[in-house]
Amino acid sequence: YILFQSLSRVYLYDTLKGEFEFLDSPKGVSKMIQLDGEVLLQFPDEGLFRVEEASAQLICDDPRMKSARLSGIFDWSDGYLIVTQTEGFYYLEDGRLTSWEEGNVYEYLAESTIFSSKRLQNGGLALGTVSKGLILIDNAGQVSFQFDQTKGLRSNNVLSLFEDREGNLWLGLFNGINCINLQTPFKSYYDNSGVLGTVYAAAVFQGQLYLGTNQGLFSRPLESEEDFSIVGNLGGQVWSLTILDGVLFCGHDVGTSIIKDDQAELISTVAGTWKIIPVPGRDNLLLQGHYQGFSVLERTPGGWKYSHAIENYDAFGRFFEITDDWKIYTSHVYNGLFEVQLDEGLRRATSIQQLDYLPSDAFPGLAKVGENIYYGTEAGVFVLEPGQDRFQEDSLLSELGEEYGFFSGHMNVDQYGHLWLFFRDKLVHVAPEEASGLRVKTLPVETKQFQVMRGYESVTAIDSLHYLIGATVGYTVVNIEDFASWQQQYPLYINALRVHRLGEAPVRLPLKLSEPLHFQQNSLRFSFNVPTYDAFQSVVYQYRLVGAMSDWSEWSEVPEASFEKLRFGEYRLEVRARIGSEYSEEVSCGFVIARPWYWSHLAISIYVVLALFLGLMVHSLYRRYYHNQQEKLIEENRKQLEFERLKSERTITQLRNEQLQRDIESKNKELAVSTMSLIKKNEELIQIREMLELMASDKAQTVGRGGSVALRSAQTGPYRAGVKKVIKAINANLTNEESWNLFKEAFDNADQGFLQKVQELHPDLSPSELKLCAYLRLNISSKEIASLLNISVRSVEIKRYRLRKKLALAKGDNLVNYILKL
Repeated sequence: YILFQSLSRVYLYDTLKGEFEFLDSPKGVSKMIQLDGEVLLQFPDEGLFRVEEASAQLICDDPRMKSARLSGIFDWSDGYLIVTQTEGFYYLEDGRLTSWEEGNVYEYLAESTIFSSKRLQNGGLALGTVSKGLILIDNAGQVSFQFDQTKGLRSNNVLSLFEDREGNLWLGLFNGINCINLQTPFKSYYDNSGVLGTVYAAAVFQGQLYLGTNQGLFSRPLESEEDFSIVGNLGGQVWSLTILDGVLFCGHDVGTSIIKDDQAELISTVAGTWKIIPVPGRDNLLLQGHYQGFSVLERTPGGWKYSHAIENYDAFGRFFEITDDWKIYTSHVYNGLFEVQLDEGLRRATSIQQLDYLPSDAFPGLAKVGENIYYGTEAGVFVLEPGQDRFQEDSLLSELGEEYGFFSGHMNVDQYGHLWLFFRDKLVHVAPEEASGLRVKTLPVETKQFQVMRGYESVTAIDSLHYLIGATVGYTVVNIEDFASWQQQYPLYINALRVHRLGEAPVRLPLKLSEPLHFQQNSLRFSFNVPTYDAFQSVVYQYRLVGAMSDWSEWSEVPEASFEKLRFGEYRLEVRARIGSEYSEEVSCGFVIARPWYWSHLAISIYVVLALFLGLMVHSLYRRYYHNQQEKLIEENRKQLEFERLKSERTITQLRNEQLQRDIESKNKELAVSTMSLIKKNEELIQIREMLELMASDKAQTVGRGGSVALRSAQTGPYRAGVKKVIKAINANLTNEESWNLFKEAFDNADQGFLQKVQELHPDLSPSELKLCAYLRLNISSKEIASLLNISVRSVEIKRYRLRKKLALAKGDNLVNYILKL
């Protein structure tokens, strides 16, 4: 059967017959409970029934069971424990109902309704109330814990309860869900009201739990869930709580007090007492460190009193320890460790030495365990053993600092002489042992999870198993024995795969994909998680996408990994987690992004064919191009050779012209020499003629030549006849046509075509005028022309004038220039 409850009846569905049956009651059904294979029903005004063979069998008709509304029924000893909403608890055995009034649970249920209840794996009960939150009780009815809004619940109205396989209790509230880690070794008290403040010190004294905070000294009974109350008038900053010889000392901002019966007695007004320790060998003296250095408390018949201050040293006295020979080792926040030697009367410091071989640190620590003094810094932990005068590095504790990460050098020594160290990734508990020296137990929890004040961490032993750790908003109690069973291997899961596309809602896909993803489904988001619900177990994740990433991502608290616009191909997402300081196993998820159509095998084949075709085309074009380039180069070479040939011919022509020019110049020189020779000859012939004509005259004449003078007288007739003959021969020679022909031939060789050109331009010129043009072409003077023509200079001028007229020269034109330009 499958049973369904409504407000009016119970429906029984027979899964074999496929039929419904009903259990009815005139006033409906108030509660249906399944318990160890049985189903119990409460009908109002009728009692409690058991379902048997699709019918209701009465098991209790006590009037109290008829009127009370059930919250839960649980197996209890040999009967049932019945929890009602407002009438309390009953025990049912053999049909007889009796009240169950064990423990102190009723003190917490005044004016409250139990709306839900749950039997827990540890045998206790969880009660969800309407106004008092959650109440946990044991088998004896004693309340072990109460949760309400002041302790972290979202609501005091707890409507449903569920305990999972790991012992976590889930609360369905009026306005949300809370999860309570019942199996955790940590129990936290959060001061949500702001009354306590930050806890700097704690002590268990005479059955009371004392807390020293930045808002005063508070206390409450150790075994109670009562609220804390302030002690006496000790409001303000409390730095330390120390129990010595059965006396509780309180180090306060205003001084030192002794706590008796929740009252404070001020014994020292020296401000800011940090720490109080016994003086070795002086049972009646205590050494206290404060803002201005150190001072001494003395036990008198009337109790502990302030005695005197240590002279000659007034530095900050927060961290310090004292040896048997009254050396104080004190750590300064910035300047490192100092050794202060006191005199025998403990009145003054006789020497002060800074131990500069040790590192200084902003968060140092100093503690004495047994006879050893430990000094903690970020650079390591150092120890001073008895009989030594120099601190040595403690390799074991220093290696722990390197492995777990430095958080603070501050060290705490509890009432059992155990040392507590706060590292970044773990809390370390160190107990001295005679055989091995130190026994180290690590609590795999990050220090930040305790919400401690860095440099002001405090650990106080409540008993040998439970330790109280101060926090900025309350405190946490740790059960160190529960760690073995508490530590588990939490599995890591990849929960979801979603595809994101621009402008569309994310689409969730199965993690095991039977087909490759479409190539446009390449923006993916993976979700993963470790199902741990402990507040002290921080979880961080790291992932790597094989196929796209070579390295792991940075550790992150975000349980997601997003990838945008992945290429096609095969991928595998690998994820790992770190829970506290432990690592989970890696998990992975593989997937394939399909090729886009333009990268399909068919498309690639087409691309290859096109590439080959294009390659052939390019090859053909390149061949044609290089052939054209070769032809062009051949043509250019041919033109270059032709150009070189023409250039050579032009050079040869130029050389020939130069040679011709030289020949012309040579002939001109010859013509000039010939002309000058002719002129010279004619001049001499004219002189000879003149002399002969003088001799042939009637009277004698003086003829001088070459500086010689000869005077001759007139000659006779035959002599004159001979002279005239000679004169005639001379005249014939001066006008010899053969001489002109020779001159003309030489002139034509020197200036070819001139006479022909003159004749063509001026055909009416006479031979004598052409001869004159030739002489003018040679640019010789009129006198020289007269000698050549055997005429007078005057006749030459006349000839020149006549020539100008025939040449039709203007009045201003120069005859010689005109002839030279032809």
